[in-house]
Amino acid sequence: MIGCGFIWYKYRGYLKIRLWVRCILLLIGVLLIIGAYYYKQDSANGRLLIWRITADMIADSPIAGHGIGSFPKEYMYYQAHYFQKNPDSQYKILADNIIYPYNEFFLIAVELGILGLFIALAICIVVLLNALQKDNLILGGAFIAFVIFSMFSYPSHTFLLWIMTPFLLGGMNVWQEIVCKLPLKKFIIYGVSIVCLCFFSYGCYRYYILDSSIKEFYRNPFGESVSESELYFNRHKKELAAFPHLLDIYAQYSFRYYPTSKSLDIMRFSATVIPTSELWCDIGDLYVACNCLDEAIKAYQLSADMIPCRVTPRYKLAMLYYEMGDMLRFRLMGEYILNMEVKVESTGVLKMIAEIKQRLLEK
Repeated sequence: MIGCGFIWYKYRGYLKIRLWVRCILLLIGVLLIIGAYYYKQDSANGRLLIWRITADMIADSPIAGHGIGSFPKEYMYYQAHYFQKNPDSQYKILADNIIYPYNEFFLIAVELGILGLFIALAICIVVLLNALQKDNLILGGAFIAFVIFSMFSYPSHTFLLWIMTPFLLGGMNVWQEIVCKLPLKKFIIYGVSIVCLCFFSYGCYRYYILDSSIKEFYRNPFGESVSESELYFNRHKKELAAFPHLLDIYAQYSFRYYPTSKSLDIMRFSATVIPTSELWCDIGDLYVACNCLDEAIKAYQLSADMIPCRVTPRYKLAMLYYEMGDMLRFRLMGEYILNMEVKVESTGVLKMIAEIKQRLLEK
């Protein structure tokens, strides 16, 4: 709507629309925006929670940011800290595992700081000024729509949307005057294009190799010895960190089939790349298997703080207290579970609640 509104604004002298009609159109637009909020209010409030916690991340490193790729590595720890400080927050029912802030400008501010955000905004301003030219009007409207969409979604994490940016910029010839003044411009253009294509092709090749090897592990889960698994992890550790999705799959594979000590190393490394509530809950299970009960308690508590309305980590923490004979903390955690607001009531959740209730009655 905003992109089309930009095109209409450019041609407003030709359309001759009366002022009262424009006011009605503006009112309809405002009502549609308000209606969109109430249509999926939980989704909208969930984004407000994410932006609130993202603001804490920006405040901790406002100038230079936390570094490229830092948002998915650190956000869940900030969310856990937020709910530790605000245990009665109205937003806790909306919490979930998050790997992007649903706002590309906030993402830039977190990872590159105010300096990076200033550069990104400067580029947008240059593009928008260029879009005012009549020849670039349609692509300019598309770019504005893309920027608005980026304020509420995650196009940089979706490849086919991400590549729209260079296509839109190239279509509008934003840098034509600058490039034309460069010496050896053809050499620079072709050289940069070839280098980018080579890096892109190599990245796709490495992704294919890693993806194929992990699929092969699942097809033949008992065909890999401990020494081979250690060699594979040490050899591909950095590459797996570059592809968090594959690292998470490999970590779950190690949790199911590797020895406890080796699996714990891989799971803890995965938690430094893309931590989730489920991952830390599994790490707690591994600590229990290693008889490191204090570390298990910390892992379960961190998992519970990340997503307060998840029953599983609190259930496992309560049962660990029960096994340790700490009846006071077991009763406190059990009563909390029975009174907590649950986001999704599944059969497994109902069984856990029933077991807690039964053990509380026994004591």
